[in-house]
Amino acid sequence: MLRELHIRNYALIERLDCQFMPGLNILTGETGAGKSIIIDAVCTVLGGRATVESIKGGEDSALVEACFEVEPDSAVGRLCTDMGYPPEDGLLILTREVNRSGRHRCRLNGRVVPLHVLADVGQALVDVHGQHDHQSLLRSETHGDFLDAFIGEDAFSLRRELEARLGEYRQIADRLTKWKSMLARQASDRELLAHQVNEIEQAGLRIGEDEQLEQEKRVLQNASALYEGVMGTYEILYRNQLSAASLLGRGAATLGNLVRMDKSLTALWENLQSTQIVVQEIARELRTYGEGIEARPGRLDEIEERLELINHLKRKYGRTIDDIIAKGAEMAAALELEEQQAGEHKELQARYGVLQRELKGLAAELSELRKSRAARLEEAVQRELEELNMPRARFQVAFLPNDSGTPLGDGLRITLRGTEHIEFLIAPNPGEEPRPLIRIASGGEMSRIMLALKTILAKGDNISTLIFDEVDAGIGGQTADKVAIRLARLARDRQVLVVTHLAQVASMADSHYRVQKEEINGTTKVNLARLQEDEPVEELARMLGGNEVTARQHAQELLNRAGRIKQLAG
Repeated sequence: MLRELHIRNYALIERLDCQFMPGLNILTGETGAGKSIIIDAVCTVLGGRATVESIKGGEDSALVEACFEVEPDSAVGRLCTDMGYPPEDGLLILTREVNRSGRHRCRLNGRVVPLHVLADVGQALVDVHGQHDHQSLLRSETHGDFLDAFIGEDAFSLRRELEARLGEYRQIADRLTKWKSMLARQASDRELLAHQVNEIEQAGLRIGEDEQLEQEKRVLQNASALYEGVMGTYEILYRNQLSAASLLGRGAATLGNLVRMDKSLTALWENLQSTQIVVQEIARELRTYGEGIEARPGRLDEIEERLELINHLKRKYGRTIDDIIAKGAEMAAALELEEQQAGEHKELQARYGVLQRELKGLAAELSELRKSRAARLEEAVQRELEELNMPRARFQVAFLPNDSGTPLGDGLRITLRGTEHIEFLIAPNPGEEPRPLIRIASGGEMSRIMLALKTILAKGDNISTLIFDEVDAGIGGQTADKVAIRLARLARDRQVLVVTHLAQVASMADSHYRVQKEEINGTTKVNLARLQEDEPVEELARMLGGNEVTARQHAQELLNRAGRIKQLAG
């Protein structure tokens, strides 16, 4: 419930502080006194449109602050808690500051918040209805919500199931859409990728192999020179009598005889023997090397063929064997990932199909439930309209296929509300075809239809504060009496604020406020005051007009009658 409203420098309002009460709060005043300015200010703090034109002349900014009393476990209390702005001591304080600089500030319980947060909270706190601005009832997309609220938990239980599955369904649909082009491309590339991975694997490359082969190639290309040189060296070191090995052997034998004479020559003799052994080993290795060259006449062709394969792979996959092996591993991993993705894609397609069938089933069940209960809502509205002097009006709930939403197959589109678009239609007079509410021309008819719906749907509506800005426009006489009673009835279990020019409506007030515009020192100001004691009689008399004495008597009669109606209703 709206407990307090504070306005600073908004339009004609320099300063306004007001406390509102539970039940029916009536705002009255002369035409042009500023009643609509107050409602506009409330809409501003609830997240509505605000411009610099709203700022009072000569001021840099305007500020509107509204304090609401909420239950922490109420729908709006849970909403704020979920968003991280829980009510403090059962209060929510919404603040909106509009600056000429264009920097507007929004606060929720003193914390700066984005405008959309203020709007979301405001929409859950207050429903504002004007003659041509019936908000939720005139937004046809919400009509399904009203019907479901009228039905009750059975409808919302189905909607929760539908919402849970639809979230997953949309995620999978989005992933499948993204994969569609990717998988098509991968399908054409997969064969090439598999061939390339196989080509590298079949090559059986070893790190450093190309360097080893190049070295071996150089050896084989110079085989003759190497053979002659190596075998010539072998002969010098070992083969003939004057070879190094033979000469070293003789020297060792001679020095060995001398050792017997002088032991100090032992080390030299041992070194000479070791040198002879080394020379013999070198000679044997040279002979083995030379014989190896001679024994591998076809090896050069093998090496050149292998190097050509390696160079071919280098041109395709990397500058070195390391690069080729790494590229092969990368492509093998990519191929494995594509195979995994293809498998996952199949699993997603299967899950997509299951969810599609489940959503169709839930949507059909919800639609059947709605259609079975829609007739009851039509009858209830019909009865209310009869009470509001529209006995021949015809109210209808229309079911239309969605023209937007997520595709569900078979030409169906689904939203969180199901596969159908629900719209309330009305034919105010016999012979007319039912039309959407927003297309009804008569303000008086619109007012009564809206009031009828709000009266019926009040129990299913969690919004605790309703504001009606001249909702009774275009009506009078007996119809005005009926509207007044309906507003009072609506205010039994919620707070209702009504801007009215009708004395019959004002007489039903639980709290009556008068809006006045006055000029002080050349400046026009708007004030709002709660009427006390005999002031309501005076205000009603002003509204009735005519002879002052007669108007006062009529005003008192209206108040007495309103008291009796409330007593009977209570």
